[in-house]
Amino acid sequence: MSEILLFRITEINWNEIDIQSDILISQVWSVYRDGTIKSYAEYSASGITEIKKTKMTYPEFSILRWLLKVFEKSRDDFRACDGTGYEMILYDEQSQIQHKFMGYIYNSIFLKKLKELVCDKTNLAFPEFRNIST
Repeated sequence: MSEILLFRITEINWNEIDIQSDILISQVWSVYRDGTIKSYAEYSASGITEIKKTKMTYPEFSILRWLLKVFEKSRDDFRACDGTGYEMILYDEQSQIQHKFMGYIYNSIFLKKLKELVCDKTNLAFPEFRNIST
């Protein structure tokens, strides 16, 4: 059951990238229908990281399900092209896209809450920079 995708958030760095550094380009959090969260990051020089995994508590998952019902009906549109942007995708039971958002979340308390609930878990964090071996 854990491999049935429910929701995915991608945090995207839309800033300029210094080619001399290994900076975080994006991080992806995939939430599955059993409350499992898998996350990985992509860096400018070293590429994609290993996958980290955790499980939401029952209360967290219940709150997420409620927030996703609201998200499905939302029509927020905060287009962005610099700074940190987000792509949020809700999937149906057949893993088809049900609702999608892409842009800033700064002006939406609701979208920030979704991001915090899924993404702000210490054991899923990746550093902003990685060391480049020379």
